[in-house]
Amino acid sequence: MSTPKWAALTEKLTNDPDPSVRRKACQRLVATRDPEAIPLLRKVYLEDQDEHVREAAQNGLARFKARQTGQSVRQFPLSDRVLTMILGALTLVFTITLGLNIVGMLGNDDDDGPSDEPVEVFNPTDRNVLVGQIQERLQEAQTLVGVLAQLQSDPNNMTCDPANQVPLPLAFSEMDQKTYPDLALLANKFDASLNSLTASLVLLNQACTDPNVRTAKVIEAGSWLEQANLQLIEVESLLQNAIINPAATVGPTITPLPSRTPIPTVTNTAEPPTITPTATATPLESSTPTATSTPEASATPLPTPTATATLPFPTNLDYTTVLRDLSTRYAVMSDLKSPYGIGILDQWQNIQTNSEAPTNCETLQAWPEVYSLPPNQLTILNDPTVDDPMLKQAIQLQVEGMALALKAREAFERDCPLGVLADSAEDGITWAQGAWDKFNTSRQYVDLIRARLESEAAKTEE
Repeated sequence: MSTPKWAALTEKLTNDPDPSVRRKACQRLVATRDPEAIPLLRKVYLEDQDEHVREAAQNGLARFKARQTGQSVRQFPLSDRVLTMILGALTLVFTITLGLNIVGMLGNDDDDGPSDEPVEVFNPTDRNVLVGQIQERLQEAQTLVGVLAQLQSDPNNMTCDPANQVPLPLAFSEMDQKTYPDLALLANKFDASLNSLTASLVLLNQACTDPNVRTAKVIEAGSWLEQANLQLIEVESLLQNAIINPAATVGPTITPLPSRTPIPTVTNTAEPPTITPTATATPLESSTPTATSTPEASATPLPTPTATATLPFPTNLDYTTVLRDLSTRYAVMSDLKSPYGIGILDQWQNIQTNSEAPTNCETLQAWPEVYSLPPNQLTILNDPTVDDPMLKQAIQLQVEGMALALKAREAFERDCPLGVLADSAEDGITWAQGAWDKFNTSRQYVDLIRARLESEAAKTEE
């Protein structure tokens, strides 16, 4: 397609207020068979407000995928709108038929009474099937993150592959969303991550085709890619929780729970080395920890954690919520260290060792508040008849890590825009590295606790 026609279609697709014009633009882009149309179609599918336009984009994406996998484009399933219409018609026929049957039964003189045969209902999708779909899409998205990260690592020799595709969203039916609320939340978060992943892919494609804007596009794409990666990490964590502790099924139909096969993750060694307990292992005394007692951390990485409980673990502690809330705090780590060299620690180290000017002095996004246990959960954890030193360590290290991270952030945001980042490099590296080490060790504790809970759940099932 010539450039003017392509530009005209893109303009109609993104800016025309008439949904019918946008829908036709989708169809014409699909007809070009040009893979460059795929990112545009994905954006429309995720963001357009009109159902018919999204449907046209979805059909177009399905056709591209069919061509790339060698499938026949004639074998696509019916769209959700068509299926809804068919289902509505069938429901109407069913209702009329049922009414006629009731009238017939009322007019019948025999005394056999009503039939005991159950009325057929439309069941939700089996939970196992939905979990499998999520795992498949999550794996596709994580693979693409790895591909794009590799592409970004060498901007001077970029070669974009038109076959790189963002996975299609997880479009759960309304019934499935109501039946499995935990999976529905997870699917919504996954779909939201696709926006970030799409933005990164589009920017990298632009960087490949236009060397004049390559550096700026690669940096911007890196920011989006980090955000997508963090979102996918959260989805992976939620999926593991949904597999291990599935929420109660809502509705009249109870579907079998999936087998306990969490998606593969990096695990800690079976017998981690023992570390000497320090002041960080002191049981929590209050529900509002402060940064004033935070010790200065060295840049030496902490060893793999281990902690042994001499008392029973608390059985009524809400581990799922506590571990989830702790995990959200580890997003700070990506601002401290980045695979793209734009983290706080990365830039201090670069300017100290290579005298390189900072590459990213933009204001960082807001960080979550320092974690503290809710009062009722703190009471349970501090009960003298139970103990969980791993959890206490995880919380304490997270608190101390956040205090150090805030010191590093304050110095970085003060000095970087002024071009005097070297002045605070020595202290900044100590703070940022110490924060990263504490966060990393805290996260290892959380992983160990999850593994322990999973093992206990497996024994209970046996």
